[in-house]
Amino acid sequence: MAGLFEQAELLLAGIQKDAPILTLVDAERLLSLLRSSVSFAGTIRNSHIPIHQFPDEILALIFGHVPSIKLDAHPDDRNWNWSLVVLDELVPITLVCRRWHDVAISRSMLWTIINVFREFSPKNEVYLRRAGTAPLICRLFLIQDDERSTLDFLGAYHEQIRELQLLVPFVWDGEVSALLRFPMPSLEQVRLQQVMREYGLDRRSVFNRQLLFDGCTPRLRKLAIYNISDFPANRFEQLTDLDLRPSMGQWIEHTAFLAFLSRCPMLQHLAIRYLHFGPTASEVLRQQLPHLRTLIIWHAETVLACHYLLSSILLPLDVSVAVTFPPLRDVAEVTNLHGSTMSLCKGVTRVSVVFDDRDRIVTVVAMGMALAHVQFSLQDVPQGPSDWASVVSWLSPHGYSVTELWLSFRSHFPLVASYSPDTVAAILEAFPSVTSLTVHIDDSARCTSPGGNDCWLRTAGLFDIPSRISHLRLCLSHDIAPSPGLAAMGEIKSRAQKGNRLTSLVLDLPSVGLVCSTVTSLRGMADVVEIRQSSRCSWMEAPEVYLDPPHKLWPEWTGEFFWD
Repeated sequence: MAGLFEQAELLLAGIQKDAPILTLVDAERLLSLLRSSVSFAGTIRNSHIPIHQFPDEILALIFGHVPSIKLDAHPDDRNWNWSLVVLDELVPITLVCRRWHDVAISRSMLWTIINVFREFSPKNEVYLRRAGTAPLICRLFLIQDDERSTLDFLGAYHEQIRELQLLVPFVWDGEVSALLRFPMPSLEQVRLQQVMREYGLDRRSVFNRQLLFDGCTPRLRKLAIYNISDFPANRFEQLTDLDLRPSMGQWIEHTAFLAFLSRCPMLQHLAIRYLHFGPTASEVLRQQLPHLRTLIIWHAETVLACHYLLSSILLPLDVSVAVTFPPLRDVAEVTNLHGSTMSLCKGVTRVSVVFDDRDRIVTVVAMGMALAHVQFSLQDVPQGPSDWASVVSWLSPHGYSVTELWLSFRSHFPLVASYSPDTVAAILEAFPSVTSLTVHIDDSARCTSPGGNDCWLRTAGLFDIPSRISHLRLCLSHDIAPSPGLAAMGEIKSRAQKGNRLTSLVLDLPSVGLVCSTVTSLRGMADVVEIRQSSRCSWMEAPEVYLDPPHKLWPEWTGEFFWD
């Protein structure tokens, strides 16, 4: 029944949005389908019914989830090779029996996905005939941009295409590809991507500021363009979601980028990856994006590029911002950052800032300068503990807005310690509004006692817990409960005895090894006590800046840009 619930969510989304995504006819059709499906579901609850007894509507929903393709592209020597697995099961479905054939053939929406691999195939003619006039979803994976049968297809059906994914290797010569010259008045979503050679210097401009789709895309809402060095000349009046990625090693012109944004007046979500402006970039009159709700700057090539972008856009007060910087070469770079960069985000709903240098210093994630949490990952290194004080100093102007704090202490060298109660106390002092505290302590590299008697919490003691802390989570590399008892938890016990119990206490422990702590032994320390066991504390892993952004940093709409 998963398809049924998806239909319900679509219907509700169309009703609730200011600009409905459904027509009245679509809404009436979905309501009718939901009523019949819900009625049918009531008759089969808690029972098993043969599939041949399903109503036609339910069968059609099931058929609609049949996978179509899986594409793998990988470089081989100096060329780009494609590996395509066709999972087209719709045609075999029509051969099962007469009823399945009739149900599948009568549902035009089942045949709207057109996959073109290298060249247009006869199978697509069957799909197009059965799709009729229904909106098409086209996925074109080509090795050249002048494939005649594909051009003939676009020439005949360009007005019917609603979604387009175009993946072409290498580069186009200055001119816009013939594949992108057809007007597409029904187009709502498009992803354009060039796959560059693994070797070579193919870095010429793709769009050269020319019109895509003959300038006719009045309904386009979502646009993703990868491997770009320039921007199309189109004005996208209805565009709400924009995902950009420059060509590898290629900078983009600051003024051209801002001019392109000005031609997207309804933009709500902007993601730009590997941002790198050219040498002429400078602070200019700030571009207004009054409808912007999400800004993602993923792995800016330099801090300065990020600063130029933030200083070029007038951010609304209710926008969410996610920013990742490249690894800092030295902790001194923290203090050299543009002090105004963060102030440009003042008042926004959420800010994420990542400094990632897992082999040398500190990882910091600061989210939400209006309602925030800050994460520090302090690692012991041969040269001494991480210089976290510089980062605390950099964030201190925003300290009063931070309500959640996550600290991580890791041991890689037995004789070097990154954890100490004084360190925790100093960091807590810089964030006086923190009420929720999570502390991860991994001292497995230096803790030699099976019972954990020489662990940091037993030798150095638990840090002082300010009375304002109401939610505490401890993620430990081993249990601390064996005899002589919860010595490290004495501070929490003492606080509870004075009538100031925690609201919640969570203890995260490894899934292997002896675990003596129980909810009963911790009861009385907090209103709610929870003990968890897992293979690792995944949230404490350093962000991987070389891959796509963590899902938590991305709005839901970006998921639609990725192929299965």
